[in-house]
Amino acid sequence: MSEEKLPEKTMISYCGICCSLCPAYKKTKTCPGCPQLKDCKIVQCAESKKISCCFLCVEFPCMLFEEGFDWNLDKLPSLKEFKLGTVKWKPYSKEYIKLFKLDKKHKK
Repeated sequence: MSEEKLPEKTMISYCGICCSLCPAYKKTKTCPGCPQLKDCKIVQCAESKKISCCFLCVEFPCMLFEEGFDWNLDKLPSLKEFKLGTVKWKPYSKEYIKLFKLDKKHKK
């Protein structure tokens, strides 16, 4: 099994995804970065709360993570080849959200 090294400059999005390891980013290196993605509901929320990462929010995981939201990804040229179109954007799986909630519940 080959081990992939982390890039020198690690980019983490508001939602907590490691953009530096994203296949679309690694291929094109053209991600404009979260502050430029004005249609992303997670970006809008994080900026309104003045937080750098959703994990720092007391409401995490919120409905944006649990239910997802409509987002037209055609505006992102680096994702065009993936033909995603309008999708229900969910950064994490239902299983991850369940684990995070379980951990949060045990810490109370």
